[in-house]
Amino acid sequence: MSKRKSWILLWALGFAFVASAAWAQGHDLALGSNGTIYQVHADTYGNLFPQGGATNPNNQVVALDVTSPSGTVQRILVPGTAGPDTETLPSVVFADDSQTIFLLWETELNIHPLLQLAGFDGASGLR
Repeated sequence: MSKRKSWILLWALGFAFVASAAWAQGHDLALGSNGTIYQVHADTYGNLFPQGGATNPNNQVVALDVTSPSGTVQRILVPGTAGPDTETLPSVVFADDSQTIFLLWETELNIHPLLQLAGFDGASGLR
């Protein structure tokens, strides 16, 4: 293989590695059609809601930040995530046709991973 082909192959493999890492890490933000930004987080309740008292501060929870076009941020605790189960790997997707945000995350129940799904349309809250 020529030196030039080797460099092209090396560059392509490096790009693929960086792109796959970005893909794996880049599903926590979504942009709504009206400019609203949605960001999902998985962390301890105490870190996400320092003034809150709805659950144990050490419980792993999922929260959704809704940033309006004016810059106002509202943080919402995703229902069903306040318990002692481990919540990880959150993703968010905006469906333009239904104007709905869909959240997907993993809950570890004992040793069993479960995928969870919630929808948010801005009017009726998370469901």
